[in-house]
Amino acid sequence: MDDSFLAIAEAKAAHYSRLGGGLAIATDAGAVFPGLKGWDPLTTKRFTDGDDRSRIDALLELMAGAEDRTVEWHEAIALAEDGEVIFSTQAKAMDGCIAEKFNPRFYREGIWLCSVTEFPLLGGRNYFELSPEEQALTEDSWTELREAFRQFARSQRL
Repeated sequence: MDDSFLAIAEAKAAHYSRLGGGLAIATDAGAVFPGLKGWDPLTTKRFTDGDDRSRIDALLELMAGAEDRTVEWHEAIALAEDGEVIFSTQAKAMDGCIAEKFNPRFYREGIWLCSVTEFPLLGGRNYFELSPEEQALTEDSWTELREAFRQFARSQRL
């Protein structure tokens, strides 16, 4: 199996559609850090043991002294029917940067990476400082995925 977000989403969708004997949709996503050597984006949430705070602390330690603190969020989605992938696509969200320090004011349980992500194109503010409209801009990958899926569904009359 190809180790990519798209390949993983396709494998999950095919597997569950085979099990259920019908349609199944699956996603996979993760963070890519261009300046961080040895990072495996396919294990973003599982790269270290522990809770959100442990992940935040471990990431900040890995990024300590890094010149390139860019984070790219990649998303993939797949639809399968009876074990066969019938649609899949992927997209990338707005690039962010990892903060130098953790500010507990910006922490939200379960959303650990956003708690330390700032957006240069939006004034360098943390994700949780942004308005709902600005947050949607940072998540433009979901807009792309949704539109691609809608076009596919219309073409198939689903």
